[in-house]
Formats: sequence, C-alpha cells, structure tokens
Amino acid sequence: MTRTPLRVRGLGALAALVVLCLPGMAVSQPAATSAVASVVTTEAEASCGIERSVSRSGAMRPVDWRTARYKASKLFLTARTEVVLAPLPPPQARAQLQACPGQCVEGLAPHGATWAISFDASFVGRRSTETVHFDAADGRSLQRVKRRHGSDAYAKLYRFAEQGVAYRRSSPATESEKDLEPPRWTKGHTDWIGEPADAAGCPVVSPAALFYLLSAYPWDRGDGFELCVFTNKAYSRLAARKVGTERHQPRGDVAAALGLGDAPIEALQVDLVASTFDGSDPTEKFELMGLEGDIRMLLDPRTGIPLQFRGDLSSLGSVEVTLERVGFE
Repeated sequence: MTRTPLRVRGLGALAALVVLCLPGMAVSQPAATSAVASVVTTEAEASCGIERSVSRSGAMRPVDWRTARYKASKLFLTARTEVVLAPLPPPQARAQLQACPGQCVEGLAPHGATWAISFDASFVGRRSTETVHFDAADGRSLQRVKRRHGSDAYAKLYRFAEQGVAYRRSSPATESEKDLEPPRWTKGHTDWIGEPADAAGCPVVSPAALFYLLSAYPWDRGDGFELCVFTNKAYSRLAARKVGTERHQPRGDVAAALGLGDAPIEALQVDLVASTFDGSDPTEKFELMGLEGDIRMLLDPRTGIPLQFRGDLSSLGSVEVTLERVGFE
C-alpha cells in the first residue's frame, strides 16, 4: 500500500500540507486502511504512520451545520434542493453500505468517522434524491445512491472500491413494478469504471462530499486543495482554490441562523476548476448542484457553509444557486 499526501496551497515559506493518506491502488481489493488528515509545517512529505485524528491534528475545522436549502431560478423555472449532513455511528454506516454490484469483489469499508450527505431536489415537476457516504478524514467516497422518482423512475448505485467504481442502474420493468422499491425492480445492468492510470493514489470523492470538505478546510491557513472526483461515469481532477473575497448579503433567515445583522459579509470566493484525464469522455463533465464545468462558490468565512454557487446549467446558461435556509446542530 502507498499513501499520497494532498498539498495545501499558499501557506508561505513553510508551506503546510494537509496530508490525506489513501490506500494505494492494489490489484487485489483488501479493506481500506485508515487515512490521515494532519497539518505539518514542512514541504517534505509527511509520514502516514500516525493515527488518523482530524480533531487532534487541527487540520480540519469542525462542521456543525446539519441542514440547508438552496434555490435556483432562471426565467420562469425554479429548483430547490434540501440538504442533510450528518455523522454516522460505525454500525449504522456499515449497515447502510450495499454489496458491491457486478464482478466487484469488495467495496471500500468505513474506517473511523463516516458521514452521509443527502439531497432531495425538485425541478420542473421532477424529483430526485441522492445519498453519499464518505470518510470524514479526506472525503473519499464509499457509496453514492441516486434515485429519480416519478414516471421515468430509476435508481443508480455507485459503490467505490480499490482501483475503480462498481455501478448498477435499475428501473421498473413493468407498470406493476413502479409501485415497488428499487431493490425489487428487475430491469437493469452493472458496469465497472476503472480509475485512469494517472489517477492512482489521488483521493477519489463524489462531488457531494465537497460540501463537507469545503466547510472543514482551514481557509485561514491555506488557499485550496486538489483531489479527484467521480461524476456519473467519469473521473476528473479538481482544484478548489481561494481567489479572494466578495461582499455578500445572506438572505434574512440565513443571516439570522449565522448570527449576522443586516450588514453584508466578506464571503470567501472559491473556484472549482475541473480537468479531464487523458482518454476520458469529454462529454462527461464535473457536476455539482446541477451546474456543469467550472464553478465559483461563495463560502461563509466562519462556518464554511456554501452560500452561493455560480455556473452553467445545461441548456439554460449561467445560473446562481443560493442558500436560503440553514440549520445547525
């Protein structure tokens, strides 16, 4: 097993590292080993032999928001997304992970703190839900389950494993099956999406885990990070970089929840810039909150919660997705 540190940018002469130690990409599929997230004050690669402890290392900030609602409007169309973020006890996390589909031998297992983030989105009469389980130390994903509800219902399972992602898509085969839950749908297929050779050792996360990572990252000590994301059926390398600040006025309910008055705040500007690996399908773009490609975000400097997303929505052009409600534990 090899482990790869993830560099934090812009910490001055003694540039720090946020060390996100991942298991190497072995041919066999043993259970994933513990990861480490810590800050060191040297350019040299840090040893991963220490016990993983985000809180003791001080590398990551505590994330104490638990619910959020976002709204996007374009012309006469409106979309809303409810978000729920929560840590899971180890027994509950293990119980919620499904078997690896297809010819996958074994999916990644939870080690240490596991969190889940869920989305419930509605747009032009369609409803979709999604839940992602991920490791809190580095965001590497364990499982993603997406479901579309309604007449064109389907369910997708992405089970993350060593060297790739196992995928299963299922849908009702008959009218009578539409009233059943996805495990009882009989139409479907499985696939295996292997990692690109030059992605070996790179932390692979589902875009949803970025909500947590962006909130937990110590923006007061670093200017960003890089990792690999898996969106739909393709891998991308993603850079999250702080580019400045912007005066932003949170909505009334959000301002009250954040303990702010009527005055605007200096929100952090963070750009998400994705690049494809050689040989990847160029039509498969990085996607977050329905926005495709490069995205600019505004973050609350105190809690790290995303206040706004700006990017392009397929067929609708530029769109802003804005936080309109947030709840804390």
